[in-house]
Amino acid sequence: MRFEIRLSVAGAVAATGLFAGLALAQGTLADYQRGQELQRKSRGLVVNAPGPVNWIGDSDHFWYYR
Repeated sequence: MRFEIRLSVAGAVAATGLFAGLALAQGTLADYQRGQELQRKSRGLVVNAPGPVNWIGDSDHFWYYR
């Protein structure tokens, strides 16, 4: 029983460290450039995609055009 508790605590600590490292990671300039290139290549290929969202006042309702 004690071994299982230690193992689960060690796993939780390892997972927390891993996710914290990933959360602080940021893409490189090359990553952003690839993203921009993909956006440029796909422009005009997507059909029936919703337009910008327009919120209606302070409500939780919105509308958009297609």
